[in-house]
Amino acid sequence: MAVADDRLTFLNNISNVLSPPLNDIINAGNDIAAINCHTFKLLDIVNNITDYYMLVNRQIELAPKPVSMRRCIRTVVDMIGIQGDGEDKQITVTIDPAVPMIISIDETRFVQILLNILSNAVRYTPPSGQIDVSVYLDTRDRIYIVVQDTGKGIPEHVLPKLFDPFNNSTTDQSGIGLGMPITREIVRLMNGEIWVDSITEIGTTVHIKIDVSPYKEALSVDELKQHYLGSTVLVTDKTWVTIFSHLGIKTIVSSPRDLQTHISKNTKIDMILLDSTSAAASAASAIVPLFITDTATPVTTRLGLVYPVSTPNDLHTVLSQLSFIRKDDLIIRILVTYEPILRHLTGANIETVLSTRYDDIVSKLSNSYFDICFVDTSLPSIDVCTLIKKINKETKFIVITKGKVKMDDYYACGVKGYLIKPCDGGEVKNIVHRLSLTL
Repeated sequence: MAVADDRLTFLNNISNVLSPPLNDIINAGNDIAAINCHTFKLLDIVNNITDYYMLVNRQIELAPKPVSMRRCIRTVVDMIGIQGDGEDKQITVTIDPAVPMIISIDETRFVQILLNILSNAVRYTPPSGQIDVSVYLDTRDRIYIVVQDTGKGIPEHVLPKLFDPFNNSTTDQSGIGLGMPITREIVRLMNGEIWVDSITEIGTTVHIKIDVSPYKEALSVDELKQHYLGSTVLVTDKTWVTIFSHLGIKTIVSSPRDLQTHISKNTKIDMILLDSTSAAASAASAIVPLFITDTATPVTTRLGLVYPVSTPNDLHTVLSQLSFIRKDDLIIRILVTYEPILRHLTGANIETVLSTRYDDIVSKLSNSYFDICFVDTSLPSIDVCTLIKKINKETKFIVITKGKVKMDDYYACGVKGYLIKPCDGGEVKNIVHRLSLTL
C-alpha cells in the first residue's frame, strides 16, 4: 500500500510540474518563439526530475578533477548575472587562506551546488541587500561554505520541508521545488552535509560542508617543462637555481635585503622561493606563489599561496598543483581613474587599466572583471554610490578625495576605503595587499 501511495504521489507531482509548460505550448498557437521558450522550460523541468531521481538512487558517479576554488565561485557569480539584475545588491566572497587553492572535486556538480544556493540568495534578497559567501576549513579539514543573505527569510514552519522534493512553499512558485533537494543529494554524494538557518525579515544562512582533498598528484618533469617554460622565479638560495633550470624556469637570485626591490620593480616574476622566513615579510605583498624552505614561522599571502618545499620532490608536487591555476586566478586586475597612483601599482601579477571618463569607467566595469577600482571623486559626472549600484560585482571600490571627507555614506554603499590626494605610495600598496587577501 505504501509503495502504491508513493507512486501515486510521484505521478501527481509530475503532473503538477509538467502541466503548466505543456498548456503554455498548446496555447502558444503558431507563435514559434513562444513555443520554443516553453519547450526549453519543459526540457529543463524534465532534466531536473531525471537528475533528482538519479541522484537519490545513486545512479550518478562523481568525476573529480583538479579545480580552482576561486574560479568556481567567480564562474557562479557571473552565471547568476548579479551584475545585470538592475538592483542594488552587493555580493562579497571571502576565502580563508587555509583553504587549498586547488582541490580535487567534480567541478560540474560543485558549480551546481553553488549556483542553486547563490541564485536563491539573489532572488530573495531585496534591493540594497547583501549576500556574503565565506569559505573555510572546518576542524575535520572539510570545505565549509557559508552563504548568508539579508533577504526576506524562510518561515520557521517551512524550514523542515525545505529539502522535500516538489515543495515550492518557500518560493514565489517560479520553480518546481527541486533545487534544494538536488543540492542536498549532491552534497550527500560528496560525503557532506547541508543545513539552513533563517529568520523572517532578517535573512537566511546556508551551511555546506563537503569532503574534498587538495590535489597532490605530481606531473612528470616533461609535463612541468611544457607548462612552466619561460616562467621566472625569484630565489634567495642559489642551490635551487639548477633545479628550476631543469624545469625550464628562469631564476633571479636576490639577497633578502634586496628582495622587496626586485618584487616591486620586476613585473615578470611568476613565483618566489625563500630560504628563510626572515625574508617572508618582504615577500608577503607579492601576488604570486611563495615557496618557503624554512617554515618555522607561519607566513600569509594572498589566498594562502605559501608552500613548504625542502626537496626537489616537494617542489615538483607543488608546481603540479599550481599548473591547474589559470593566470587570471592569480592576477589582481585594478581599474584606476587617477593616473598619478599608477606608479605605485607595479609589481608581479598586478594588471592596471586607466580610465578617466565616467561612461568609459562604467563600460569597463560592466564588460570586464576587476578586483579593485580606485575612483577619483573629482572626475566630472562621477557619483561613486550610483556607480557601485550600476555595477554590482565583486569589485572592491576605493575612493580618492582631495581632502578629508565623511565616509559614512560611502561605506554604506559598499566602499572599502579611501585615499587622500596626492596619495602616499605606501598607503596605496597597503590597500591593495589588504584587499587582495579577501579577493
